[in-house]
Amino acid sequence: MTDSMQITEQEAALAQPENPSTASIEAWYMDDDTSTDQRLEHKQSPNKPCSLETLQSLGVLYWSMDPSSYPEDPKLKAIRKVRGYSYEDTVDISPDTLPGYDEKIKAFYEEHIHTDEEIRYVIDGSGYFDVRDGNDQWIRISCKPGDLIVLPEGIYHRFTLDQGNYIKALRLFVGEPVWTPYNRTSEIDQHPSRINMCISDDAGQRPRFKSYQTKPAALGEEQGDNVPQRDASEVDDTLSYLAKLFTVSVVGGAVIKYGSLIISLPFHPDGFIAVSIIAFPPACFAAWMLTQPGKQS
Repeated sequence: MTDSMQITEQEAALAQPENPSTASIEAWYMDDDTSTDQRLEHKQSPNKPCSLETLQSLGVLYWSMDPSSYPEDPKLKAIRKVRGYSYEDTVDISPDTLPGYDEKIKAFYEEHIHTDEEIRYVIDGSGYFDVRDGNDQWIRISCKPGDLIVLPEGIYHRFTLDQGNYIKALRLFVGEPVWTPYNRTSEIDQHPSRINMCISDDAGQRPRFKSYQTKPAALGEEQGDNVPQRDASEVDDTLSYLAKLFTVSVVGGAVIKYGSLIISLPFHPDGFIAVSIIAFPPACFAAWMLTQPGKQS
């Protein structure tokens, strides 16, 4: 590995998405009005804001930067390096700058997914990204200069300009770009990227989104070299199981040891052997589970 591919501590810190406890993004749940201009805010009455924490639970990541520092912004450079964004270009969307504007703006507003992340950094102008939540409700995200947003693979979304009718944005991608949209149909609901995005709830009736880790690659590692980590709740569950196993094993061992004095058995085990008889097989299984990596999101 060359030194240029190593990630420094400073770069890792700069590339961390905004913390919901110290940053916010302008987003809200949309109304059901489909008859008026898509470029309007379409807020509910009263307005129902959507927090950055909720967006992150859907896999949407957000950074805020100074657009006047583009393209030399060290934060943007760190994000590109840590997340492996090797491709970039800029796009100007307005009636005057985009050939076939009317048709393309309609296409952008069709609900669709991609098989990769969608990454946009707003340099000038403004617009809206709409994303579906786990209950299939639309959330509208206002994107303004300095906002960098990452939509995860497989999330249903769409884009529109606001009433300013103009946006200039940087498009980032890992490797050669693939912009293919897959408009929503019953077949696309079963697309591998969509299935990877969500899992069925206990009743199997609606999608419930996985939690998305926002931790960058470890220092000194290339993007993609990380081994998936077990979720903290999985470790807690396993440790809780081991604690219960220990308690039950002691009680069960006492029953075997002292019960053998009352009921005729072919042998009379001591306490250690009695506990081992009950605890050994499940304890080995639990220990093995702790060594296994968690499932990838």
